[in-house]
Amino acid sequence: MDQLSNYPHLHWYISNLRSIPGGQFHWGASPSEEELGIPITMSPFRMGATPVTWGMWKEYHRSVGVPGTDTELDDFSWCGPDDHPAVHVSWDEIMNPGGFCEWASGVSGLKLTLPTDAQYEYAARGGQDGLEYPWGNDFEESLL
Repeated sequence: MDQLSNYPHLHWYISNLRSIPGGQFHWGASPSEEELGIPITMSPFRMGATPVTWGMWKEYHRSVGVPGTDTELDDFSWCGPDDHPAVHVSWDEIMNPGGFCEWASGVSGLKLTLPTDAQYEYAARGGQDGLEYPWGNDFEESLL
């Protein structure tokens, strides 16, 4: 964790991980067709409150000196603003050995990875089963 002070964007991200409690839900089904979903029991996990940002992606690139991008590493003109989500990044760049998650795990001392499909759906549902939205069955634009 001592290294995190050298990476303010990653430090903010790690400081804002959210704890998702374990529970059960029917994966892959809308509330009206719950019986068609696969019953899943989730263990507790943590998940980022935001997507990985360009700021974190730049810190990663500067730290590891990603091969083949020397000129781009200097100006990052190919990236968006630091607080915007990093886009057009491949699964391989994130998850392969030497990729973003391995680097971020080493810096933070935490095991970081992309969420599984089931973890993502469970978190998006707010850990609730049988609801149309994490807050209930009625659409409320103010809660988006």
